[in-house]
Amino acid sequence: MDLGTVIRTARQEKGLSLRVVADNTGISYSQISKIERGEHKPSKEKAIKLAHTLNIRPELLSRLLGYEIKNSNIPYIENKARYETLMRDNFSCKLCGRKAPDVELVVAHIIPEKDEGIAEGNQSLHNLVTLCRDCKEGRDLFIAEEGIEKEHLYIKGKLRHLLQE
Repeated sequence: MDLGTVIRTARQEKGLSLRVVADNTGISYSQISKIERGEHKPSKEKAIKLAHTLNIRPELLSRLLGYEIKNSNIPYIENKARYETLMRDNFSCKLCGRKAPDVELVVAHIIPEKDEGIAEGNQSLHNLVTLCRDCKEGRDLFIAEEGIEKEHLYIKGKLRHLLQE
């Protein structure tokens, strides 16, 4: 399997359009389309952005690109942590309350792994939340427009972290 196929498959499985992925990565949708068709090989930086957005394992990304990617801050959520988060949240979105199988659920970071203020423990279940695809996309758009500092889950996560110190 080549990089383009992996990216296209991951994007389609998540129900994301090229435009949504472009908005989330800062890479033009036409360039993403070319990458998916195998007409363009992304730079390491762009590949990391795509992997981050589409939750692609760094090891797979390294193998497909032909060079090692270390310490890339790709917030891949391990399957066990994903399952434990879904179980804890009763297979329902923590923002709107809708449940599987009526909606597609995803597990997201409350505080981004790249947030330098709280580098340790970001993969813990305390930093993961179950959201439906619609709420996740809405949250991503809100963060892009307003900044993460104004986002509800982020504020609660920061307060919880401060209280634990």
